[in-house]
Amino acid sequence: MVKNINPLNLNLEKLAETPYGWPLRQMNIPKAHQVTKGSKSVVVAVIDLGYRFHPQHKGHLWENPDPEKGDVHGWDFVDDDDTLEYSGSMPESPYLKNHHSFIVGEVISVAPLCPVMVLRVGYERQES
Repeated sequence: MVKNINPLNLNLEKLAETPYGWPLRQMNIPKAHQVTKGSKSVVVAVIDLGYRFHPQHKGHLWENPDPEKGDVHGWDFVDDDDTLEYSGSMPESPYLKNHHSFIVGEVISVAPLCPVMVLRVGYERQES
């Protein structure tokens, strides 16, 4: 199990050569990183069913410079608040529980200098 990945230090050229690196090869990420790794002025929004914070996301999440209702890193449109984490009953599938966090990690790997805004939509809250 991989315990620590720093996207800024990740050797994408070597990773692209592994069996799991086909998406990086398809997108020519190592070559793209020779040109740019993104910009703090470009915010990437990830819209999904929910979010679980991962320590590797720290420092990569978008921070609202003027949070109105507490929307520091994004918004939970299901619960209409800034919690972003799942609430109520959880989906049975581990895929659904962790998909958003996985996608945020992928965005960070591809564009490590771009802040990521987390938006939760589409999963109905179920009271327990």
